[in-house]
Amino acid sequence: MRPVSRKAQGATPWQPRMERIGERLCVRTMYTGQRAEMSLEQAQTLDRKLLRTVSSSMDLKRISELLREGADPNAREGSINFTALMIAARRGKAHFADLLLDFGADSCLRGHGNATAYEIAKTWGQEEVISLFRRRGLAHIPK
Repeated sequence: MRPVSRKAQGATPWQPRMERIGERLCVRTMYTGQRAEMSLEQAQTLDRKLLRTVSSSMDLKRISELLREGADPNAREGSINFTALMIAARRGKAHFADLLLDFGADSCLRGHGNATAYEIAKTWGQEEVISLFRRRGLAHIPK
């Protein structure tokens, strides 16, 4: 299978790879950077900044900086248990979702309501995000 990351390959501590799980094609990640040298508090702060920026900002450059610093693209947000990819899908921020996938966001993770990011985009009618998932071969609704 071809690598998922085109733009960010070699430029990120998160190395994404495609993985087939049954009938589903997922993005899985392996961490290869300096995050292990951070304290738990530093890592959690970085993750919260990423989630907050994806949720409330239009600053793609800042999201890229946070990911390069070691923010976990699969960190979860509070009670709804959403990842940054799920938040981007819900809000229709296809450019954020594209970057998060480049940095290894896992497209098979499930959040509140047992939904994947793709299912969330479908539920909210976010056509740009749905198209992105289709272009990347990640448009699936697992059975």
